[in-house]
Amino acid sequence: MNTTSSTSATGPQFIMASAKSKFENKTDDDIKSSSFESFEENLRERSALVVEIDQSIKEMQENVGEENEEVAFMLETVAEGCFLNGDYGDAHEYYSRALILKTKLLGSDHPDTADIHYCIGNTLKKQDQLNESLESFGKAMLVYQNIHQDRFHKTDVTDDGMKVEILCKLVSTMNCIGDLFFEHLQFENSLQSFQHALPIANIAVESAKNLTAESYKSFATTTAGNCVIQTNNIQKDRLLFQMARTHLCNVLSNIANVHAEQGHKLEAVTFYNKALALQMEDLGEEDPAIATTLNNIGTLNFRAGNYSVALKSYKQVLKMRRKLLGFDHSSVSDVLINLAHVYDKMGDLKTTKEACYGALQVAKKAYGERSIRAANIMVVLADVVARMGDQDALVLSFLTDALKAYKFNRLSESHVSVITTNAKITKLKEKTNGGGNDFMTSISNACCCIFSIDDPSFTANRKIAPQASF
Repeated sequence: MNTTSSTSATGPQFIMASAKSKFENKTDDDIKSSSFESFEENLRERSALVVEIDQSIKEMQENVGEENEEVAFMLETVAEGCFLNGDYGDAHEYYSRALILKTKLLGSDHPDTADIHYCIGNTLKKQDQLNESLESFGKAMLVYQNIHQDRFHKTDVTDDGMKVEILCKLVSTMNCIGDLFFEHLQFENSLQSFQHALPIANIAVESAKNLTAESYKSFATTTAGNCVIQTNNIQKDRLLFQMARTHLCNVLSNIANVHAEQGHKLEAVTFYNKALALQMEDLGEEDPAIATTLNNIGTLNFRAGNYSVALKSYKQVLKMRRKLLGFDHSSVSDVLINLAHVYDKMGDLKTTKEACYGALQVAKKAYGERSIRAANIMVVLADVVARMGDQDALVLSFLTDALKAYKFNRLSESHVSVITTNAKITKLKEKTNGGGNDFMTSISNACCCIFSIDDPSFTANRKIAPQASF
């Protein structure tokens, strides 16, 4: 192994700094002036950055060898940066390369390998490749299940704390699988996945609770010299207990979401209340998780036609998220879209449009102006503006920009979002050419008001980097 020190322009820090300087931290003026006028330039810029990253990875491989944990970590780091920047196609590529390397180094049954399967599943989900995403989550789940059931003994899972973490990852993966079934409108399969996760979540909570109790017992009998170590153990186990409880709350909330979607209001309210009680006990009255549950209760009322009650809930959620997470957090965009749907149902198109505009600006900052989320909101805005009349040029601009964003994110011509947007453009042009004025009659379903299925994604690739030797 080459141990020559060189921290110039080839390390992960440089790569991530380059990515962020090129694709993040857009100013308000950048966002307002961007109508994809430099779309091809953006594609060329991203291609150049990918070449730069690949060259840096190649240099690392020359220094430490091709099959090395440092290379795998670097690939994961780059993949995560692409994912956070909304470049899901590139993220998938780098995660896939990391997976091949991790499998060679650690084996297919190692928890770190399962973590990458999970990340790939999440990346594919962001690209709306639901079947492929389900397959990746399934592979991750199988490894976690096997470790949990002690089928494999050659992994690094040796202490009770790590076993609880595996349980939490298993629950998280089952939640994601249930979410995918939910998005496919396969509610029975979705409910079954969440119900299977529930007893495992309870086991995780009970195991973490016992670990915390044992830590306190050890602290009571510890010597002065071991006091700091025991204190750290208590803090670690308490955090583990809180994480396990969070996963349990998510499962309860998700079960409620399915019942709500099926119109089982009594069952939905029961599970929402269970989740809310745990959340408030652990987190207090002001926490993002509580805002999510309140958002779901608002959606339950929205679906039941109780628009004034839903409006009150969503406004409370908006206030909480802005206070707790900031005005530009992605979840603020989500609740603004929910508010837009309520205003639309109440016949207030002007406020609907304002809420959509607000959601779009937040989505551009949170996800990127070329993100799928921003594109979906543009389609919603196109529908709303079209119904307000006499703004065909603006409607066409929104739809065209959305289509370019879908292309940027490598959605195929057969993807439902691309097909739908192309159809809207065709219909608008027919209307403009005298083909009638039957364009859009209701707000688009691209960002329809849905229950916020929790995706408690553990950040699988945020691990301590191996000591670099290049």
